Amino acid sequence: LRATGYTHGVLTIASSGGMMTTETARRLPIKTIFSGPAGGVSQACFVGAATGIRDLITYDMGGTSTDVCLVRDLAPLMTSDAMVGAFPVKVPQIDMHTVGAGGGSIASLDVDGSLQVGPRSAGARPGPAAYGLGGTEPTVTDANVVLGRIGTNRRLGGSIAIDPARAREAIADLATRMGGSLTVEALAEGIITIAVARMTSAIREISIQRGHDPRDFTLFAFGGAGPMHALALAEAIGIPSVLVPRYPGNFSALGLLTSDIKHDDVRTRVGPLRERMVVLHDLFVEMEDAARRQLELEGFAADTQRLLRSLDLRYLGQAFELSVAVDDVRGAAALEAIEAAFHRQHLDTYGHANPGARVELVNARLTAYGVVPKPSPAHHRTTSASLDAALAERRTVWFERTRHDCPVWDRDRLPERATLEGPAIVEEFGATTVIPPGWRGVVDKHGNLRFDRAGPT
Repeated sequence: LRATGYTHGVLTIASSGGMMTTETARRLPIKTIFSGPAGGVSQACFVGAATGIRDLITYDMGGTSTDVCLVRDLAPLMTSDAMVGAFPVKVPQIDMHTVGAGGGSIASLDVDGSLQVGPRSAGARPGPAAYGLGGTEPTVTDANVVLGRIGTNRRLGGSIAIDPARAREAIADLATRMGGSLTVEALAEGIITIAVARMTSAIREISIQRGHDPRDFTLFAFGGAGPMHALALAEAIGIPSVLVPRYPGNFSALGLLTSDIKHDDVRTRVGPLRERMVVLHDLFVEMEDAARRQLELEGFAADTQRLLRSLDLRYLGQAFELSVAVDDVRGAAALEAIEAAFHRQHLDTYGHANPGARVELVNARLTAYGVVPKPSPAHHRTTSASLDAALAERRTVWFERTRHDCPVWDRDRLPERATLEGPAIVEEFGATTVIPPGWRGVVDKHGNLRFDRAGPT
């Protein structure tokens, strides 16, 4: 970059969803371990703010895995207690849950002869059988090809030609090993159903099991394979609305353009909250002074700095704590407000609270943002004046073991306010959106596809 005349700094995104300099990444590389998926969550918050959707669940499905995250009031849930394999990662990060289900996930027989999907993946090479790169085992992508949900007329990503015969052969071979009782199409639907079930369990874990009703959220689907399965996933778990943003295959990368510089500081002060209150004000002032100096060194004036305080609290005797946002930490009134906020959050999270119990402080945290200019949410523009002009073809697509003659729409030519009735397919560079029967979509002013359950006809 310097050789070509670039004179600015280089930034990268951290697992916490904020940007950091390469110097910080070099010093603390552990903070980048979940950085790719974090970019997608940041971009989802940006799109949510532009569309007025403040409570959402992100659903990022790629070739080997799926990442999901719950966002409440445009703030993703955070954690400092994640794992990579058997190793704990004790740095602030967006709280995401990952399962081994992606477009390249391999369908195979378990030791008892039952069908399983993943966690093994065909990867980029040899990839799914339909790619013609040497893969022979059936994958989720091959199942979608057999069902007509992935077309064969355009190259995936502009480069990969789809071979439907190879996809069908791979799934037919698996059907034979299962005893031949299922047709190729029925087995392909079974593969998709199992993959969706695995992803549904991931969303259930971050929502229902933590006291959140998924019916209160909108599913944001992105990644190369996310839009293909999003509506089936929403149907399975009861999410009423789905948004497929523009450029879903590049969505996580776009998140780098909408993320602020972010620094996290934490000081451990374990003890009863009522006894530790006397040190909190000076502790936060110390952290804030250091954060402001760091942001000033990075070129952020005072009016582009944002500092947020929080406390990690728990009931005495508990092993896990909740992070509670705070402002004033001086005086009896501040103490009562902090304890009341903790009790409310404990009730929301676990379904119960104990206002009479002693509250223990674990950590004082400060999150410092250097606010960067954001791109304006683009208004959707297309050369098409009507929905008919966006029709690319019609083809047979299977849903619930039934053939359907489906329209295939070119997303780049869909006009604003166009209404799409399922069953239908929407194709674009890098992603395909599958609209099952019973779902209806509309193109909003930003070019997002907004889906909900169709009412009775």
